[in-house]
Parts: sequence; C-alpha cells; structure tokens
Amino acid sequence: MKRIDKKIFASIANYQMQIIPNKKWFVIYYVQDFTKGILLKRKYYGNINKYATPEERMQECLRIKELIEQNKPLPNLRGARKIEKVQVKQNFASPIVLMYQALDQRKSRIDYLTFNHYRSKIKCFADWLNVEYEQITIGNFKREIAEEFILHLKQSGRKNNTCNAYRTIFYSLFSDIQELLKNALQFENPWQDIVNFPKMVNPYRIYETNIEKYISETLPIYDEQLWLYILFVHYGFMRGPELINLKIDNIDFSGRKITSAAANTKNKKTKVIAIPVPLYKEMMRYRLHEYPKHLYVFSKAGRPGEKQVSKNYFRNKWSNYRDVHNIDKDYKIYAWKHTGMLKANESGVDVKEIQKQANHHSLDQVDQYLANFSIKNRSHLMNDFPEIGEVPNIRKQDKQKDIDLQEIKEMLEIITKRIS
Repeated sequence: MKRIDKKIFASIANYQMQIIPNKKWFVIYYVQDFTKGILLKRKYYGNINKYATPEERMQECLRIKELIEQNKPLPNLRGARKIEKVQVKQNFASPIVLMYQALDQRKSRIDYLTFNHYRSKIKCFADWLNVEYEQITIGNFKREIAEEFILHLKQSGRKNNTCNAYRTIFYSLFSDIQELLKNALQFENPWQDIVNFPKMVNPYRIYETNIEKYISETLPIYDEQLWLYILFVHYGFMRGPELINLKIDNIDFSGRKITSAAANTKNKKTKVIAIPVPLYKEMMRYRLHEYPKHLYVFSKAGRPGEKQVSKNYFRNKWSNYRDVHNIDKDYKIYAWKHTGMLKANESGVDVKEIQKQANHHSLDQVDQYLANFSIKNRSHLMNDFPEIGEVPNIRKQDKQKDIDLQEIKEMLEIITKRIS
C-alpha cells in the first residue's frame, strides 16, 4: 500500500512583511494520511529565505503556494522541519464516508431505486463495521475484513445471491474510491478476489395447477387490479418497475405489443413484448383500450389513473391476499413470471421466443431458469411423451390455437371500427 502526498491548502508565515533575524519565512500545508485518518502538517522553506526583500520573499511564497494548491511537485530542497501531526478530528479516511461519496457521484447516472438499494447495503455494512472495526480507515481496510463481512452475511441467513450482490456492489464502489484517491493513496481493491458463493437460480416456488386454479377463481373477486397485474407478470414476463411505470400509451392494442422504456427495464434497454391471447382477452375485458393514453395502467384508484403506485404496492396486496386465503408464503408474486416461462416452454414455445419476451441477454440465462425446476413440474414430459413409432398428437393444441386466433381477429376488427 503506497501513500501519495495530497496537498490540501497552504498558508504563509510572513511576519507582517518584515525580515527578522532567526525568523525564517515558510509555507505551511497539510497532507491527508488515509492510513491513520489524520492530517499531517508540513512546512516548506525552499529558497524563500535567500531573497533579500520582503516583496521578493512574498512573491516566491505565492509561487510555492500555487504549486501546492495545484498539487504539483515541490523542489526537493533541504531546510524543512520535521513533520508534525495535527490532531484534527476528521472522517475523510472512513471507508463508509468514502463509499457514500462514491455513490453520490453516481447519483445522476443511476435510477433512484438502484441508488436507494446501494445506500441500504452501505448502511448494513456501516452498522457491522461500527461494531467490529470502529476506528478502521480506508488505508487499513484489508481483504480479510471484507471476507469477514461476507461470512457474517452468510451466517445471518442471507442467500448466496444476496451475499454475491454485496461483494459485487462493494467491489464497484471501492474501484471508484481508488479513482478518487489516486493522487493520495494507492491500494488493492479488497473485494476483488473474494470468490462468489454458488449461484442459486430460481429460488421461487413454481405455482402448481391446483393453486393456479384456486387463485384464478378467487383473486378477481378479491382484487381485480391485483389479478390484472399478475396476468402481466405471468404472460408478459414483466418486472415490477416496468409495470408501475406502464401507461396506456405504451400498449399497442392493434399490434398486440407492449413497449417498456429503457429507464424502467433491468438492462436499461427498450423492451418490446408480445401480448399472448389470454392476456389480450383480459385487457379487452377490462376495456383498457378505452382509457386516455396518458394514464398509468396501475394506479391507486384501482383502475387506470394519474396517481402512480409505489414499488411495494402489489407485493403488500399479494401478501394480504395470501393471508386471507391461507396460501403458503412460499408462493411469491414474482414467481408468476417463472411459472409462465415454464408453462410456455412446456407448451412448445421456442426458447428463443421466451428469451426475447423475458428480455434475457442470452439463451443460457433462460436455460438456467428452466433447468432448475422440480421434476414434478415436467408433466408433459411424463404424461405426453409418445411411444416409439407413434406420431405426436398436436392436433388438439393446434385446434385451440385456431380458435384463440379467430377470437383475437374479431376483437381487432371491433377496435378498428371504433377508432375509425
């Protein structure tokens, strides 16, 4: 670990512009010591006292002062007194202070949800650090401390993916700190070589057919808007931020597609999804196409409106519904997306189409989701696998598709007539 001098500010001892015997002129400046978390006081004499007049000495002092304030190197001349420590209470060397500072610099480049997510993780780290290493500075923060914190998270019951997320976020923030302190301190990123825990893909419980049927019969009566929200998650593979920001204008009813702005998607790219038949039917039943385009699809009014719901609005509603109907808490609201992906795959939908609908960056990511489902969810494979020599029976599925497409065609004709 290498410390580099960082000049903070400078002042001049000029003795009221007089030349007094045995009183040398000098320039005072301070250096941040990030290893000890203190300021170091330094005096620089240089060639100042070789000048004969106060005016010449002052001119040289001002030149030195300018070099210090511009963080430029000073001539390496003798005559400087021994360094004196200035015991000023400072927190500039605290890892937590520097992490918050690095995060603040990102504020204009990230959305508020990500910003608050990072802040909450730093707060968790600060609470632990204040107990275990109260006086730690950035210069003394070692990899062993970082590993100890990750182990603490694991022992506290955090899942593997959560522990890995902490490491990734803190590695990124410490990289920014390295850049911030590049002229003051050089150090290795302590989070760099910490090995991730095995990734746990799809921690959600998939909805079984009997549970799905019960919910489809009771939820529309309990809360129609919550039911519609779940349909968008299930059939559109859409995430919470996409849905709470969704407006009527984002839905192309005639083209049967939905566009999510890049600011609301996970990978910050514009997302366009197709509207499957079951979702389209419900959208028509709710008459979404008749609402003004500037309204949010999901609002506090329980129907399309101008007041946007919060990020936990539907999660809390879903929790209340589960309690009322005695549904296991393992059934999470976001699991409707994973259940939909599985059912689409089992129904013969190509994995490439599922990838585009879910906006995943690769087919491997989709495969990771689908490969981690329980064997009991592979009902088509267990029950409908044809014997050797038999022709697969897909006529029934094709017939149902023809019926659904005909219904969609009729709905589109009605919408076209209303628009014209």
